[in-house]
Amino acid sequence: MDRRLILLELLAAPGLSRDLAEPVTGTTRLQKFLFLLEKERGIAPAEDGFEFFAFKFGPCSTRVYDDLEMLENLGLIETASAAHLPEEEEAEQELSFEYLMGDSEGEPLSRQEVMEKRYRITPEGLKLLEKLERQIDDEEGVHRVRKETADLKRTFGTYTLRELIRYVYVKYPDYTTESEIKDQIL
Repeated sequence: MDRRLILLELLAAPGLSRDLAEPVTGTTRLQKFLFLLEKERGIAPAEDGFEFFAFKFGPCSTRVYDDLEMLENLGLIETASAAHLPEEEEAEQELSFEYLMGDSEGEPLSRQEVMEKRYRITPEGLKLLEKLERQIDDEEGVHRVRKETADLKRTFGTYTLRELIRYVYVKYPDYTTESEIKDQIL
């Protein structure tokens, strides 16, 4: 299965609310979900994978950013600022990708400048996903991907961002070697 198809499947999957296409809030959370899909659920691209590497906040894939931009430009996903984060998430904004990366000169951003993005699949994205799923020869594989993405979102959707990052750091220490927040998390 293609990386972008896995990303669409993740965004189309129900989560805690059991609603179809529950959005994912935050780039860091999205990265960790994709990483865990690959490492723990065996859902990885057949070719040209995400290629996660150790970075400032744990496992990271630059390909995810390219894929998100492409899918958004095609109108298959949309991003919006998550205006109302839960209280525990609001306090963890310093763990977000945008905060850690800073501005173009590498200077830290203020909390107001850091607005987590909420990623959501569009109706056009859902239609294309359904069409592509019908074209895939491996029906069992499609059902497995759907099941695993939904299960992952329900399981880890209850975690705060700090809990999610801590889980990944403890279980996959090889991806924490470049972390700038390791001491905060562990």
